[in-house]
Amino acid sequence: APTNDEYLGKIHVRISNEKANREILERIQYIIKQHTGNSEMMITIDSSEGSRTFTLPQRIRYSTEFIGEMKVLLGMNCIVRDDESANDDTLPESTDSVSALEVDERTLFDS
Repeated sequence: APTNDEYLGKIHVRISNEKANREILERIQYIIKQHTGNSEMMITIDSSEGSRTFTLPQRIRYSTEFIGEMKVLLGMNCIVRDDESANDDTLPESTDSVSALEVDERTLFDS
């Protein structure tokens, strides 16, 4: 059950296509496992051809530790909460259905 101070909205994480490699995705998976919670997480991978957004089946706990780990890994502007994105035109308007990211034809974020 969520705690009284836990954020329960959507968390958007942006990754450039260059950073979306096996090592980075495995580190994201590790961070997610360390911060299990109740917030929905979406990852958008940006490339020159466009963006692709994945809604992950795993739920995360949005905390200062989670934010810090993601920013160290992906950069200062990589993460946005739903309530912070109301005026942000950089977030996608629609997303793919709930899915797992795939690397080398195998599922990375298996349960």
